Amino acid sequence: MIELLAQTGTFTTTELDIPESLPMLLAWAAGIALVVAFIVFTYKRDTASLGPGWRIWLTLLRLGALAGVVGIMLNPHERTQRSSMRPSEVAIAIDTSISMQFPSTDSDSGSNAVPGRADAVRSAVFESELLEELRKQHNVSVFTFDSKLAGPHRTMLKAGDVDDTDGVATDWAELLRPRGLETRMGESLQELIGRVASPTLSGVVVVGDGGANAGLDVMVANQKAKSSQTRLITVGVGSTRQPTNIAIANLQSPTEVHIGDPFEIGVFVQGQGVAGQSAEVQLFARSEGSDSDPVLVEKKSVDLIEDGVPAEVKFQQKPASPGGIEYEIRVAAQGDVKELSLTDNSRRRTINVSERQIKVLLISGGPSRDYRFVRDMLFRHTGMELDVWLQTVDVAAAAGVSQEAKKILTEFPTTRAELFQYDAVLAFDIDWSRLTPPGLSLFQEWMSERSGGLVFVSGRIHTPAVASSEELKPVREVLPVRLSPFLLDTGLVRGNTQPWPVELTDDGRGATFLQLSESATEADPWEEFSGIHRSYPTAGAKDGGTVLAYFANPKAQTKNGKPILMATQFFGSGRCLFLGSGEMWRLRLSSAETFNRFWTKAIRDVAQGRIKSGNSRGLLMLDRTEFVLGQSVRVRAQLYDASLNALELESVPVTVLDPNGKPLLPERILLKDKTRPGQYVGSFRAGLQGAWDISLQIPESRETLKQKVEVLLPNLESDKPAQNVKLLEQLTEDTGGQYLSLEEVSTQLAGLLPDRSESVMIDERLKPLWDRQWVLWTIVGLLGLEWLTRKLLKLA
Repeated sequence: MIELLAQTGTFTTTELDIPESLPMLLAWAAGIALVVAFIVFTYKRDTASLGPGWRIWLTLLRLGALAGVVGIMLNPHERTQRSSMRPSEVAIAIDTSISMQFPSTDSDSGSNAVPGRADAVRSAVFESELLEELRKQHNVSVFTFDSKLAGPHRTMLKAGDVDDTDGVATDWAELLRPRGLETRMGESLQELIGRVASPTLSGVVVVGDGGANAGLDVMVANQKAKSSQTRLITVGVGSTRQPTNIAIANLQSPTEVHIGDPFEIGVFVQGQGVAGQSAEVQLFARSEGSDSDPVLVEKKSVDLIEDGVPAEVKFQQKPASPGGIEYEIRVAAQGDVKELSLTDNSRRRTINVSERQIKVLLISGGPSRDYRFVRDMLFRHTGMELDVWLQTVDVAAAAGVSQEAKKILTEFPTTRAELFQYDAVLAFDIDWSRLTPPGLSLFQEWMSERSGGLVFVSGRIHTPAVASSEELKPVREVLPVRLSPFLLDTGLVRGNTQPWPVELTDDGRGATFLQLSESATEADPWEEFSGIHRSYPTAGAKDGGTVLAYFANPKAQTKNGKPILMATQFFGSGRCLFLGSGEMWRLRLSSAETFNRFWTKAIRDVAQGRIKSGNSRGLLMLDRTEFVLGQSVRVRAQLYDASLNALELESVPVTVLDPNGKPLLPERILLKDKTRPGQYVGSFRAGLQGAWDISLQIPESRETLKQKVEVLLPNLESDKPAQNVKLLEQLTEDTGGQYLSLEEVSTQLAGLLPDRSESVMIDERLKPLWDRQWVLWTIVGLLGLEWLTRKLLKLA
């Protein structure tokens, strides 16, 4: 809290150093009386031969000197004090998480007819007489909190005091704008109480809907308030009834399809407060980049049987022409249903339709199960063209070998023409030493410069050589993980009969190609998957690598952590997917479709650079196309000059348009990646929900690279949007405060905040009154006069 003092005053008093306790005072007085009695008795004896006048004169001289000494002992002094009143203080903490954009009350006229919670707070607190009422007795400081505490944004002084912020217009609407993706109420209030607690703090007023969905428990703040004797008053905002809402919970579709191939768009609709009702789901489409309105393709009705349980609608599509198609899905309740929010009723997805097949080279160190299953599946896939190289087949006998493939190879492609025709290479624990040094260099060029995609499947036969051989360093460089050359105690060389589940990371759960569910009623295949038995040991991810999944066996954990089961990274403009185990065939035990879907999506994901590389001079690369509101979108570009050599500039500009079509300012810049020729990297924060457009004009060219990303609203704040009155009441327990509704604030809040002003001494000075020359000379003069008199009277 900012310490502000007012009403300064000066006070002067005259004081003596007299003992404060009665026994000491009596002892002190008795001592003086004894000295006086001794002086009188002594002079009565010494002046027995003198007349009464001289007796009295000499006695008075000695008593006068004693009086001077006693006066000095009493230390008469003047005390001058300057003091000030420290005003009472109030801290107001306001929730600015996303849930504060929801309607503040129930309304039969729909959510658009009532103000949002943040607007209601602004009206009730900052656009009313409440602040002026509080300022009659207190200094008022304003804080905000969501994922962390912020402020004080402004401190308004007690009425009558000088306010340094007077005349400064505060944009309360912007200050209170809902923006936080989560509400860490417990730790935010704990920090606030630690900062503002003082004898003059009247109380902390917490304004919000009671959402506390992350961080410490709110009772930690309650304990902090009680220990520091801080009064907590909570003000609840929003309806206490679970609001009605319909939302698109998830959208599943491929991002790349082959022309003529049928595909599905799966829409998962979730309702709240509408159990037993129906919703209409509409599918719109238009060509990517078109300015025309999207055209309604199909609409379906879906029954929302149970609150909170998604219901799925599938749209079957079969593209007849190549190019990008922008699909938009909209959902609306049937009947007179007033929803909490309409921002979650639509989603977009751009799907690229290619007229050429993905050309895949499948290489395997031996006829493993994964190799055989993947080979057969790809050979039958209409959108794939498959060549194979089974390394255990003798070259001389290759002519007599039958394989489910268009072409059977007996060696790795040795020329650019041979290798650069492939979009993806699947390597199942292959003997990389059979690639010559020029072949390895050509392989790296294919990935980094021609956007080739690699799926590297580890195994116990040949992968250890990749981990340790200096000749195979070019292979290690393209991998997103660091391989361990040691296989002991990892289960790869010993029998392991227990399967361990796939432990997906947050990035893994967000990866589109790992979303394998077929319907809303079907459980997530990764949760149903019994797991794998072994995974190759790793020594951590590289700086540019993204870990998607870990091997969950605790016995396989080393000082480097759990073995990485899945990871991905860009290498140049190409992409590598690392699989730590050759046991993905076990997905077939759950469903052959799940297995097929995993491999088809994985191949399309690593080959996306080749599929989208219609522009010969560049490629925009994104880790994914869907992000949560507030996340950073990392953009990477591979660019070439007119001679198709790596572009050599320090930076390139990129244009980012938000969902409203407004460019981000200042213009974003991609900086040169000094470790990768021709690559440029940068990022921006996705601060609005909806579709964002990214475009980059290639320098010295009229060609423009374009990408779209969809920014989604996280469900952490919308999962339980009703006001949590119980939590707000618990927060105030035993603190001297209480819970108020927003409607009660104007009439009751001021009465709950007593004036805690106190007087504080800011300066004090002491001036001794006895320290004067005349006092000393008077005492000396009395003693000298006594001596002279005794001398003249011839007294001893």
